[in-house]
Amino acid sequence: MDKSTFVFQTSWLDGLSHLGNRQIGRLVRAVCRYVEGNKDERFEEADMAVERAFRFIVKDIEDSLRCSDIFESSLSYDIRIPDSERARLLEILFFDRRVKNAVVELERFWCYYEARGWRDGKGSPILNKAALLRNWIVGDDCGRLSKRFTICYKKIYDEAKVMLQYRDGADALFLITGFYGYHNDGCDFEMSVSPSLHNFIENNISVFGQTIRTMIGAAKLTYKVERIKGAKG
Repeated sequence: MDKSTFVFQTSWLDGLSHLGNRQIGRLVRAVCRYVEGNKDERFEEADMAVERAFRFIVKDIEDSLRCSDIFESSLSYDIRIPDSERARLLEILFFDRRVKNAVVELERFWCYYEARGWRDGKGSPILNKAALLRNWIVGDDCGRLSKRFTICYKKIYDEAKVMLQYRDGADALFLITGFYGYHNDGCDFEMSVSPSLHNFIENNISVFGQTIRTMIGAAKLTYKVERIKGAKG
């Protein structure tokens, strides 16, 4: 490995609580040198506790890099997230965390922990993925949604879930996976959406009209209809 940066995981802190300040300083220097490409780090006998912490952190860093490599090639990598978990996790990212590119961020989250065998920093099995996702550090490239938009769109989503379940048992997840963002310049509120989401909103505008008006204010609702590679919806 020869990198200039790495991510310090807060989950490491519990495993470092037994180390003194001098030992932590020794550990940080050793990790930095390893990241820079020095794989011949040697520890004195008195630093065995530091060495154990070092080996643990290095393994975590290597796992993270392996996950990153997988994610970078995700256009050709089939990330299999069980349907039973995918919907709830996407809802958390989109509505609770207000992440615009929820699909991309969920794949990043899934790859990261898949590479670790779904174990936490202490090596214990992860039992609650939803709770873990609520504290996940979201990538800067995934964008954020406004609070007003999220509240209104959640109302549309909940109404759509009831409507679709009643009609044909379909789910409303395409309202998240088929949504790519919006731009509001005060005159036009342009939503970037998939064809199926565009058709669904327009065909049910009488149902969602009041909520949409609250969402966009005085602006005019317009669409940018596109099909993004790899997106579902």
